[in-house]
Amino acid sequence: MSTTPEQTQGQGPSVEETLEKTDFGQLINENKKPILIIAAIVVVLIIGYAIFAQMQKAQQKERLEDVFKVESSVFIPFLEDKSEASDYRAKLNGIDAEYIGEPNLVPSFLQALNKLKEKDSLTSADAETAQKWLDNIDKRSELYLLTGLRVAVLHENLGQNEKAIAVLEDLKGKNYGVLTDRVHFELGRLYVAQGNKEKAQENLQKVIDSKEQNQFKSMATIYMSEL
Repeated sequence: MSTTPEQTQGQGPSVEETLEKTDFGQLINENKKPILIIAAIVVVLIIGYAIFAQMQKAQQKERLEDVFKVESSVFIPFLEDKSEASDYRAKLNGIDAEYIGEPNLVPSFLQALNKLKEKDSLTSADAETAQKWLDNIDKRSELYLLTGLRVAVLHENLGQNEKAIAVLEDLKGKNYGVLTDRVHFELGRLYVAQGNKEKAQENLQKVIDSKEQNQFKSMATIYMSEL
């Protein structure tokens, strides 16, 4: 059935006619295609981000599963006294490079270092391995600090004072609260043993001047009085 002009008038103005009555509406009418294209792009971006996020989640899950496999096969047997130190060292040296310094494995690695010290004597090879793990940890993290302090002690115990100092010097300049004082104290102590009075005083004085109240301050004072 055809529509008469009177009926068309009775239906009121079309959407386009209504939009034309305002500047904003006129702008929309004149730019319909670009607006639709932009809307389509936004939809595609949203869908793309959702897919990307899902893929990231799947990759993270897969990564954690792989890390757990390494921990279960390399660290846990040794920590639970189900494997010997020689077996542990062989497995540790055989893991893929991508897992060296992996944050989720570092706590187990440090525990294993302590276990090696209890069951067996730590060697220069162990120190090299520990240094390699430290070098692969994010330097901005507290994990780097804690691992660095442990590795420095390991180097010192093996008579590798220069390497211990190098590790501790790399830890300087970061605000770790009381552990900052420990870094400077350990450096001061090592420089005293090395006979470097100037460097020893520099680091010990920083501990003494620190606002932190801890045992390192009193020990630093004792060392300074003997220089």
